[in-house]
Amino acid sequence: MAVSQRLVRLDLIRVISMLMVVLLHTILSFTFRPDFFATKLYFIFEPLVALSKTSVLLFFMLSGYLVLGKFRTPQQNFRRSLLRVGVPLLFFTCINIFLDYLSFDHKQHTDISFLSVQLHKLLQFPHSSLWFLVVLLPLYLLNPVWNYFFTKENKNKAVVMMLFTLLFAIFASIFSHLKVMPPFNSITAWMGFLFFYWYGGMAQQQWVVVKNKYLNYSLVICGFILTILGDALTVSNAITDTTSTLNNYTAQFTSVPVILMAIGIFNILISMDEQLLSKHWLVKKGWLSLLAQLSFGIYLLHTYVVAFLGYHDFVFDELKINVYLFNFLNVGIVLLTATVLAFIIKKIPGLKAVIGG
Repeated sequence: MAVSQRLVRLDLIRVISMLMVVLLHTILSFTFRPDFFATKLYFIFEPLVALSKTSVLLFFMLSGYLVLGKFRTPQQNFRRSLLRVGVPLLFFTCINIFLDYLSFDHKQHTDISFLSVQLHKLLQFPHSSLWFLVVLLPLYLLNPVWNYFFTKENKNKAVVMMLFTLLFAIFASIFSHLKVMPPFNSITAWMGFLFFYWYGGMAQQQWVVVKNKYLNYSLVICGFILTILGDALTVSNAITDTTSTLNNYTAQFTSVPVILMAIGIFNILISMDEQLLSKHWLVKKGWLSLLAQLSFGIYLLHTYVVAFLGYHDFVFDELKINVYLFNFLNVGIVLLTATVLAFIIKKIPGLKAVIGG
């Protein structure tokens, strides 16, 4: 996602999205625990979690903003796609398979069963941070197809296609939630996120209105309130053991409330004043730019830090310490460790490609 001349607002989206992802994988569980529901902790964390659900959608929109409309040859696009997405996907897939092999019960099962499990996983929607790469890779590989629409002559076609992909994302998410159709898998899942990739490209082409403050803030506020209410309903129903079709709907990235928030937040951030942002001390000191360059690596690495801490019993129920202190330490350790690891890997020429370098 590098550009020749760094734009502060793009770096800001990268960093905010990355921080949101870290928050989701650290504090999210506390908003779904019945013992913390409607407590002070819940009312502090739930708004952060609600906003953070837009993180991955912001990543997709930013990717489309930076890539679509740049007409590369199919060969150039294929090479860039493999280097940017394919290499990290292959590397971390191998890491995951190796870790699975170490934890596999070799006494009760054969190596053939292990291979069978791994092959089965390839056809399932990944339940790890790699799902983002699984979805992003075909989006990148098909850029020559998408760019057919990103010309002035095909602008109307592009708008119609974007609206179609939005409807697909909404209805596929609803049908999957209601279990009236098979859930997303690694082959079809990317289609549910195509709208956000296209929306970013259209924002870059200025084919969508991003500077309507009234509309943008209305989208964020409306989506935020609906997400808060949906999450609260889910937890309260879990406590009372009540079944509802709305349970866990707002937990999905492509639920309507989260989509509304994501579009509004992206529009607000992408239309910010570049000169005004450039005066901030984080920009002048170069900290924002550094974090932005490491953000993709932090995204890929932080889940391994979370898993490592959990494996070594760094969990609230085991430590029995103040809940605020635990979450402060948990978020801080995960973010700092992933940042340091990403920085080190980025400095190693032969290794930096594994985090999209």
